[in-house]
Amino acid sequence: MTDKQYDDAILDSNAIDPTDVDGNPIPVTIPIMLAPGVKVVYTTRLGGTSEGDYAHCNLGGKTGDDPNHVLANRVALSNAIDAKLSLVSQVHSGVAVDVDESFVMNRPFGFDVSGSKGEIAQQVGETADNPAVVEADGQVTAQKNVALGMFAADCLPVLMADAEAGVIGAAHCGRRGLQNGVIGATVEKMVAKGAKPERIVATLGPCICGDCYEVGGDLADEFDAQFPGTFTLSRFGQPGIDIAAAALQELAKEIGR
Repeated sequence: MTDKQYDDAILDSNAIDPTDVDGNPIPVTIPIMLAPGVKVVYTTRLGGTSEGDYAHCNLGGKTGDDPNHVLANRVALSNAIDAKLSLVSQVHSGVAVDVDESFVMNRPFGFDVSGSKGEIAQQVGETADNPAVVEADGQVTAQKNVALGMFAADCLPVLMADAEAGVIGAAHCGRRGLQNGVIGATVEKMVAKGAKPERIVATLGPCICGDCYEVGGDLADEFDAQFPGTFTLSRFGQPGIDIAAAALQELAKEIGR
């Protein structure tokens, strides 16, 4: 019998100090290896400087949060994962972009064309040479140490990689994005950079389930017509949809599994 190698005490996350002694954020993340040399990192609300309704590690730049807090949280996350962030403006479209075509270090944490609150841009010296806001829901890169950032609440993040080609992709999949073909558009951009569909591996992130995603009968029927079998009834008996099941259908079509 060996000595116990772990502590099985249940921790109260609210009791964890979100910052260090100097007030710097300590982001709490969930890393998952997707492929050799490719890591998916899910963020949590733990370990940041934001306060009140935004406490603690708010990364969204379009909210009413203090822009200084958002900036500090993003910088801390970039440092924690040892990668520069790439952020675009998500609009529930079927558009994917190759961020390597315009990537510049226009923020201390990386590349931000998401349309964050103006105060963030002004405080770090944005110039007219910086790229304009880019509206897209899929991103692709072949750069090392670049993290494709995807904001998702109810929507589904789909993360993809062809490790042999050194190409990664991320797609923000809500109902409209799936219907607009954002997964296929992202795979297409990956292939254009040397990825092969049969080598691409993918993982689905957290999202709203079919028991909770009520959309109304007409929308549910329309979605189910495009993605058969995704019609659901919520726990309250109302028509809904299963976006994770729809994403799996799209992945099967685009990469064969």
